[in-house]
Amino acid sequence: LRRSSIGLSREREIIGPNMISATDRKEIKERPETSSIIDDSSVFGREEDKETIVKMLLDQNNSNQSNLSILPIVGMGGLGKTTLTQLVYNDTRIKEHFQLRVWLCVSENFDQMKLTKETIGSVASEFESVISGVSSVTTNMNLLQEDLSKKLKGKRFLLVLDDVWNEDPEKWDTYRRALLTGGKGSRIVVTTRNKNVGKLMGGMTPYYLNQLSDNDCWFLFRSYAFVDGNSDAHPNLEMIGKEIVKKLKGCPCAR
Repeated sequence: LRRSSIGLSREREIIGPNMISATDRKEIKERPETSSIIDDSSVFGREEDKETIVKMLLDQNNSNQSNLSILPIVGMGGLGKTTLTQLVYNDTRIKEHFQLRVWLCVSENFDQMKLTKETIGSVASEFESVISGVSSVTTNMNLLQEDLSKKLKGKRFLLVLDDVWNEDPEKWDTYRRALLTGGKGSRIVVTTRNKNVGKLMGGMTPYYLNQLSDNDCWFLFRSYAFVDGNSDAHPNLEMIGKEIVKKLKGCPCAR
């Protein structure tokens, strides 16, 4: 449980969902790199969201004229965008459908060259024994993009860009160009707190993530607060816990 319910409420009321506050920026710098690994036994209340997104990614009718479609998942900090995307990324249907899956944590600094190199490294680890010597040392963006474009050519891939803040269309377009050679049905999933970022990067209608229900919040809280998630032996603490959950207002990562 990471952020105060009071702070989250003030964020909603004062700066609104499109703005980036100083608190948010501090949190970005302190946030550790995310990965695709998840313990789904501790996840509550996102099954319906997961099913909807999996179907969106597998639906061939969502493809535009190019081979690549982008789905932004948008929601305020603490709602569980990364957790939801981890569930989708590790779903058996997704694993079977996409020849290649890549997970990259982006955060505040949208560095096109760094992202391109990291994407090359992920693709190489899946299909080749080593990264090409040129890609590992060059700072020539054209060479990097040519290398990545060749590696992705014809492969249906799923690329996750987690925690994106970039609002510069030129940076996004520079990185995106090398991804366009992927096979038909390739997808990019972008998680972001800022719906303007989603509109900038997205081709598909953004998926706006809502708060958890009080019941799901309670199940999550109980699983962490009580041994084996069983609160029956502590009715007084259970009552206090439910009052705390009400103050979280559906945000699973508040504290």
